[in-house]
Amino acid sequence: MEVRRRIVRALLERFDVVAVVVLATWLVWPVPLTMPLSQDHTVHLARAYLLGQALADGHLSAWSSSWYFGFPVGELYPVLGDLVVVALRGLSLTLLPWASCYALAFWLGYLAIGLAMVAFARVTGLGRWTGLVAAVLCLLDPGTGREGGWRFTVFFGVWMHPLAVALTWWALGELCKLLRANELRARELVRPIVLIGSALLAHPGALPMILVTVPLAVPCVSTRANLARSSAIAAVVVVGGAMLAAWWYAPMLAHRAWMAHFGTLWLELGELLGWVAHGQWAKEMPPAVGWTITCGLLFAMVRGPAVARFVAIASTVLWLLASVDAFTRLRLDLLSDGARYLQYQRFVICAKPGLMLCAAWLLSSAVQAVRAAMRRAPDRRLRMVAIAIALLPAAWIAWVVHGSLAAAREGQVGEMQASRAGNDDDGFEAEWSAYLEWAAERWHERDRFWRFAYVTKARHGHGLADAPLYTDAPAYKIGFTPGDNFIHRIESEERAVLDRLRVRYVVAVDGRKGEPVTSFGRVRVFERPVTEQVARLVGAGELTVVRDDPDGEGVVVDVHGTAGGRIEWNIAGHPRWELRRDGELMPWYEVPVVGDAPAVTPEQR
Repeated sequence: MEVRRRIVRALLERFDVVAVVVLATWLVWPVPLTMPLSQDHTVHLARAYLLGQALADGHLSAWSSSWYFGFPVGELYPVLGDLVVVALRGLSLTLLPWASCYALAFWLGYLAIGLAMVAFARVTGLGRWTGLVAAVLCLLDPGTGREGGWRFTVFFGVWMHPLAVALTWWALGELCKLLRANELRARELVRPIVLIGSALLAHPGALPMILVTVPLAVPCVSTRANLARSSAIAAVVVVGGAMLAAWWYAPMLAHRAWMAHFGTLWLELGELLGWVAHGQWAKEMPPAVGWTITCGLLFAMVRGPAVARFVAIASTVLWLLASVDAFTRLRLDLLSDGARYLQYQRFVICAKPGLMLCAAWLLSSAVQAVRAAMRRAPDRRLRMVAIAIALLPAAWIAWVVHGSLAAAREGQVGEMQASRAGNDDDGFEAEWSAYLEWAAERWHERDRFWRFAYVTKARHGHGLADAPLYTDAPAYKIGFTPGDNFIHRIESEERAVLDRLRVRYVVAVDGRKGEPVTSFGRVRVFERPVTEQVARLVGAGELTVVRDDPDGEGVVVDVHGTAGGRIEWNIAGHPRWELRRDGELMPWYEVPVVGDAPAVTPEQR
């Protein structure tokens, strides 16, 4: 009985944590029992599997021929999510399937988005109700592309950036606690350092957010007398976190010329201010939440404690950075060339947790003020007046609840896709499983290297992207591939490209014409001749492949020919490659598979 009381007491003391776990799990159910299969999730699963193979061979990163003409797995794309999947696989002693490990990793990442709000409010003294309300607002946010929320994080599967943002806000809460403390113990630095390092490994977008918010935290939270001490603490936390992530950041930054850029996306400042005038700080935000945020920001800046003012200022600055004016007027490209390639619209994701905290703190403060007034009322008449006044925040809260739930329903928050073809089409999973079994057999019976190519109805269809996990065979995805930023991330279906890739089978679910070599329901397999090797000789002469192992011991060819010819390798260019002739280093350069673009040397990138 005593044990039961202790358990109940512990749960009640952590009611905010319990509520967030329950709500988040209910929203993403049947995750964590099964993985989501909408949009990018299959790509993330395949990439985690490929990184797991590299780690099993003792490498933090490696070359993999599974995608495109090969790519550096674990080097250019943030690795925290993949590492969590691999860790869960290892902790289960490989008993849990990779898909189950991904489901657990995604569930933990989604929980962290809400729990970060609870943790921030707890450690900074804003109150448990503030953290809980902010977490609920974040989890019910329908969101949209590049602005976070359900659609971006869950449906599209771009969950690592929102996770990095949540971890950064959590770290900021821990930092604020240290800046306000009279005494500091070294071990208290561990948590914010680990959180900063984890955020950096989760997504590079955490770096500009940290560089913006930490300098704001020091003057906002600390006193003038402790400014030097606070600056030192903040520097230790940031540098410590950076050192924790340096093992991945250093090679990534060294090879950033081989990273693809997705364009500089931003919003017009006038458009942003127009949103606010209509009660929205982001697209698809319900006006009830937007107006509460506006009032919360003003209240925090005017009457709030130091931490609340910091949250209001930091979130407002981050939100303003989403505008084109941040780039054109501040000329951030003069500070760093990388500022030209930021997706500035994503700063809305960075600002949202702080905006939600301000709204939650306003509602929590209003309720506390009414409760205090009712307790202090000396007689019944004044209590009745206090009750009447209490109806105002009650009505406001009801408005926020109604608006949030209505927006969540309209934004399909809580609707999980657990089947590749949609929840109303379970038959495709059986067809796909039958194909995977056949494909694995074909690959293991091979006598030389070749690839599968996969094509869906849409350029952005990714439902077949996790095929390498089940077939162990290289897979070329025709169309856009998310979840990777290698510069040689091709998507062409041209015959010359498929020839150079050595594609033997084209696997299609797009209803294309032709006679398939085999089919599994809607999954149709077309065979094509493999005419290329890993290398070719352009010019007179003869080339013989001695060893074809770019993922392991390398590629060796024997060439007999006249001067003036050149060897073209059907391998993507990357600075780690070395070309040797009889042990002597030779220069190499990159040429396009098709077209007449000029050659590029590694030094020119």
